[in-house]
Amino acid sequence: MIVCTGVIGLCLLVGGLRHHVIAFRVEGTSPVLATLAALVTLTLVLPTYTTVDPGPTFSRSQLVFTGVVSLTL
Repeated sequence: MIVCTGVIGLCLLVGGLRHHVIAFRVEGTSPVLATLAALVTLTLVLPTYTTVDPGPTFSRSQLVFTGVVSLTL
């Protein structure tokens, strides 16, 4: 996450220095935030509530499901 944010920040900085204009589109933020919230819930919150394996872990079938849903999103 830190590396991704750094790369995006560097791209914005270089693009601003090169083109002297950076435009942000507000229409794109809502779908991105909805996808991010779904991924966070799926990967960070859901393992706490699953009871197949002891502790906050996924079983193999749950990992496959999580991978497919993450790829779809």
